[in-house]
Amino acid sequence: MKPRSLSTLVLLLIGSVFTIIGIVAGLVFGKPILDKAKASEQWPQIQGEVIESELETSQGENGTMYSAHVVYRYALDGGDFESDRIWFGGDYSTSNRSEMFEVVKKYPAGKAVTVYYSPDKPSESVLMPGAYTSSYILFAIGMVFLGIGGALLLGFVFLFVRSVTGFQSAESQFRDTAFDDFGQTD
Repeated sequence: MKPRSLSTLVLLLIGSVFTIIGIVAGLVFGKPILDKAKASEQWPQIQGEVIESELETSQGENGTMYSAHVVYRYALDGGDFESDRIWFGGDYSTSNRSEMFEVVKKYPAGKAVTVYYSPDKPSESVLMPGAYTSSYILFAIGMVFLGIGGALLLGFVFLFVRSVTGFQSAESQFRDTAFDDFGQTD
């Protein structure tokens, strides 16, 4: 196998992997989170109550990580529902203790809260409607991977077409001709 064709196959492989990661992260998981976050601004409201609220800690490779664990319940159309979703994209840990502490402090156990629920699926709810920075993260990461993967695949297509057709740029033709002429002896 020629080195050039090996690099072309590597380009195809890496481009495909990046594209697949981009599609899965950005479009399969990220876009629905972002869409629901934006839609939640128009969802109906009902009163609920926080039943659990605590700052959770865990040890990671980068030190102590913090997350807000808030569970609330609400009753709607004869059904009782519980949820721990504060906002779409809010289920993450951070090393910033104060950020998560503020969330837990805002929603202490026993507090009456306004719950925004999906009219199509009442068990789906949030305490903070709308899209926040964290609502965009997975979608944005996916789009970066998709963009890089698409560029790599375009590079593969260009190299493949060039190898099949034998197309060379004018500069490459000049360089090859110049070196051929230079190396010839009479």
